[in-house]
Amino acid sequence: MKLKEITGTMFAYSYLCSRKLWLFSHNIALETESEDVKIGKIIDEYTYKKEKKNINIDSVCIDFLSDGIVYEIKKSLAEKDTAIKQIKYYLYILKNKGVENPNGILKIPKIKYQEEIYLSDKDVEEIENKLLEINRIITDANMPNDKKLKACSKCAYYALCKI
Repeated sequence: MKLKEITGTMFAYSYLCSRKLWLFSHNIALETESEDVKIGKIIDEYTYKKEKKNINIDSVCIDFLSDGIVYEIKKSLAEKDTAIKQIKYYLYILKNKGVENPNGILKIPKIKYQEEIYLSDKDVEEIENKLLEINRIITDANMPNDKKLKACSKCAYYALCKI
């Protein structure tokens, strides 16, 4: 089976909600009206101005690269684990492109938080399994069943999911 191209956003959504992933992958993009997304765009625009930002590699867009390190910028610690998984996915792509021992840094400017991220063999195995799962979800003709999660009420897709 040929895998579909998986963006960084899709990869992150796979850890948050399979329904959100499915909707996004079917070009139903409601994030443009989301307050959180607007804040993220402002953070992107006004932080690290000297860096070359939004580096596209295959199907992913890396916030910025500096001295060979992948940087991902987030507005809060709310989805820290998901952000780390997303960075590891970027490192996985770079490793598959021949970059030896890629590493990354998660930064949250508002609280001056920084964490170094590395890719292990276990991470590679988890990513490859996750890519198969994502492909299964996004190629399914039917939207996954609704799950009630704590984050649902803040999700840009909330109203659509409740129809």
